Amino acid sequence: MKFLKRGFKETLEAVKQNKLQVIGLFLLQIFFIILLIYVTMIYSVKIINGIQQVIEPVQQVNYGDDQQDIFNQLYPIYESYAQLKGNLLGFAGWLAGLFLVFQGLLWTLSHKVIGARKLGKILVKYLVTTSLGILLFVLLAYSVLSSITIDNLKMPLIVLGIVSLLMYFLFINFLAFLNTDNWKGYFRRVLSNLKKIQYSLLVFAINIILLGMFTYLIYLGRNYFLLGSLSTAILVVLLVLSRIFWISCLNEKNNH
Repeated sequence: MKFLKRGFKETLEAVKQNKLQVIGLFLLQIFFIILLIYVTMIYSVKIINGIQQVIEPVQQVNYGDDQQDIFNQLYPIYESYAQLKGNLLGFAGWLAGLFLVFQGLLWTLSHKVIGARKLGKILVKYLVTTSLGILLFVLLAYSVLSSITIDNLKMPLIVLGIVSLLMYFLFINFLAFLNTDNWKGYFRRVLSNLKKIQYSLLVFAINIILLGMFTYLIYLGRNYFLLGSLSTAILVVLLVLSRIFWISCLNEKNNH
């Protein structure tokens, strides 16, 4: 696994040579996380309340009543159901917007830390790739969320979560090669990398395990200020470094 060693070495050298840029990435990452948590908290409350407003009244409907009484009981439930779907789509829209803006800056600057110079071309490739990815995700998400029924709320959300993870993995494979001179070379390098996807999976697994470990430590340290603060700080550092490590490793493997 020489490409991992080369990628790790390149990451360390890039950080040493571009300390101010890396600090800027840390600050940008923190701001992104704060906004993400804020939006998630707001919509989580709305979505949980929406689920309760659908499930609890359904269990109390008396289907032995006449049609008019049943309709009067079900109508508010369907209103709550429509509001729930609206909140889910609104949450997805906010996530897409934040993702488009902040991830664009984070990935572009990460490439710059490694040595990229033509940031305009990188940003254009990011915007085109991400816009197409978001469009595909929205279509899939709408299809999945449209399958939600009063009796089946949980499964579509699980399916959407799995689809989101798979799409994200494929997506970051594209982002590793944004620093390519032209579109033809860009797609050729991405396709070449996907043929050796086991290496991407290995790097992805390393990053996920490390990030997962410190996320779990944050959970364990939620009642201990020092442990929680230290774990959070390390997690932010890892989020920035893992992105640089990802780019370095995949480019190293693609170039050898």
